[in-house]
Amino acid sequence: MSIPYAHGTAVRTTPRLRIVSRDRRNTTETDIVDARVTSGTTIKSGQVVSIDPSTNKWVLGCAAGLEPFFALQDSTDSSVVSGTLSAISIASGAVIETAFFTGSTFNVGDVVGIDPTSPGTAGSVRVAESSDIVVGQVRYAGDASGTIVSGTGTAGVWDISEVNSETTAANARVIRIRLGNKAAVA
Repeated sequence: MSIPYAHGTAVRTTPRLRIVSRDRRNTTETDIVDARVTSGTTIKSGQVVSIDPSTNKWVLGCAAGLEPFFALQDSTDSSVVSGTLSAISIASGAVIETAFFTGSTFNVGDVVGIDPTSPGTAGSVRVAESSDIVVGQVRYAGDASGTIVSGTGTAGVWDISEVNSETTAANARVIRIRLGNKAAVA
């Protein structure tokens, strides 16, 4: 019998953020930041978050002028409820996989961003539009064999259900992104 998650909880509705690679030579103390979560806010691992400057707490999404991060944990994890949530900065240049995206097609090289004005998609990335806050660039488009996944209507998204025990085929779509701001990915 396989346990879907190390702590014995039910299979997740979305996989946790995964850091695929990170250049340790360029790592700084500010690449991963810990802060408390704003009361009443639910954050999932892999969603875009930012720190509200008036409270110094995490909020879902990222308003213009703030620095975007990707949550490493869920706000409901026991360690976060009693402490702080960790998130990785886009300035880290890390390559990550996240399940939080909107849109139907992603190609290697596409610049991805977050809409700073839409609370309906807060926390999710998309192919960047001119008004978006840029968070990185698509680094992988396909499934484990390199085949573009299009059966779900989302091309360029990787199905990780066979390599991640927290997922099922129905919830295992992720996008792989090299983090960076507009200058870093241009």
